[in-house]
Amino acid sequence: MSAGLAALDRGSWAEAKAAFVRAATANPGAPEAADGLARAEAGARLAAIAAHRERAAQLESKEEWRAALAEHEAALALDQALAFALDGRARCEALANLHDSLAAYAARPERLGADEVAREAEREIDRAREVANPGPRLQARIAALERGLATARVPVRVVLRSDGSTVVAVLRVGALGTFEEKAIELKPGTYAVTGSRPGFRDVRRSLVVEPGKPPAPLDVRCGEKL
Repeated sequence: MSAGLAALDRGSWAEAKAAFVRAATANPGAPEAADGLARAEAGARLAAIAAHRERAAQLESKEEWRAALAEHEAALALDQALAFALDGRARCEALANLHDSLAAYAARPERLGADEVAREAEREIDRAREVANPGPRLQARIAALERGLATARVPVRVVLRSDGSTVVAVLRVGALGTFEEKAIELKPGTYAVTGSRPGFRDVRRSLVVEPGKPPAPLDVRCGEKL
């Protein structure tokens, strides 16, 4: 008992717990040992909660929201009513999702050429701008996505090649007729390019136009007779 009480005074929770377990074994049913064990377990739990809270604060200051969220969740596993952890969980989850969303749009710049995707990305930027005291990582993600949107609005030169007999069309753009080589400008995105010719099997090609990167010439011709 004396060893356990001394360990409690030092905040050595594991040592105190072991001492009180020994005391309880030596004197089964002793209320002093049970009380000491309860105090040691409570002290260990409070120390763990404090450690999770401190690590969460450090991670939040670095805008490492997923890792900070894990610390808040760990604290709530010890006490479901912790106000700081409940608030932190909601805050970190929202910011982690926002960061992931901005990053996902920036990682697929070719999608930003589509009007619907661009509008979605702009709404995410508006949400990000509503964050109070945004950190440098969030500001960098906003800037990267804004650059991506600006670049996605600039048409890219695309060269198509054919045989002079195949009627070529770009879906969502229109028919281009027959030609041997034609240069057109397309906004970044993914396009379906079709070719048709009487007596031949139709062809369909996929064309991916990335922002600021003219793709290799695309050959579209019907060569398989029916």
